[in-house]
Amino acid sequence: MKKYLCFTWLKTVLNDSMKKIKVLKVLPALIFIMTFSGLAGQQPERLKDALIVLDEEEGSNLGSLVKDVYPTIILQNGNHVIAGKETPSQDILKAYCSASSVNMLYQDNPQFEKVELIKLTINSSEETWVDIDLSQLNNFPLLKYVYLRFTYDACNGLSDSCLENIVREMVTGTNNRIKVVYELSILE
Repeated sequence: MKKYLCFTWLKTVLNDSMKKIKVLKVLPALIFIMTFSGLAGQQPERLKDALIVLDEEEGSNLGSLVKDVYPTIILQNGNHVIAGKETPSQDILKAYCSASSVNMLYQDNPQFEKVELIKLTINSSEETWVDIDLSQLNNFPLLKYVYLRFTYDACNGLSDSCLENIVREMVTGTNNRIKVVYELSILE
């Protein structure tokens, strides 16, 4: 009887220990995944790659929003101006933003309601301190794209090889409906 109780007790202890070991092995991996999945943010893409990957309708929409003239709100030096005095605020599709005015993107503004693209031009390395939190862009219900245009030689040698890392540091948070695109555009 004692042997039976001893083996039953040993079996119970070993069984419970094995469960604890499995949990202890999985727990660090689970903590690591949960910690860093929120920090990863959106996956930024080069503009030219995004235009190729997106389907025809969306690709042409992105290309058109980036290159063509649309009703635009300009956020610069703490002020906002609507491009074109005749433009009704409900027709604004683009927002241009200077690095110094990024905080204005988080303010409640009814003119943001139909904006589909936010364009931020980065003119120097001093402007890469900007933090764009995608999860806080709640005032843009139709926002599809955040477009970062670098107008200086950020990676040296007129390469865009380091831009993805710079963009990852600048853009935080996640929002599944917003695509982050970037481009090196230095005028010659």
